[in-house]
Amino acid sequence: MGSALRPLRRFGSTRKKSYGLGRRVTDLNASGKSILLIEHNMDMVARLCSRVVVMAVGKHLTEGKPADVARNPAVIEAYLGDVA
Repeated sequence: MGSALRPLRRFGSTRKKSYGLGRRVTDLNASGKSILLIEHNMDMVARLCSRVVVMAVGKHLTEGKPADVARNPAVIEAYLGDVA
């Protein structure tokens, strides 16, 4: 698995490179591999992942489907502060 992901290190934050990363992750997953993706671009995460784990300050906060996690009050508080 580590060797399968090693080529992904070359991807950066440009739109073209992010698209390439998305295609590579999708291809690996379609071949039956699980992927550990550490990413802060939540739009990309929501497109690529069926399940996410959220950490805050080095601790597990929650996990689940991307849409459910995005609505989780603990996630909103941790990453956006008090928005009410």
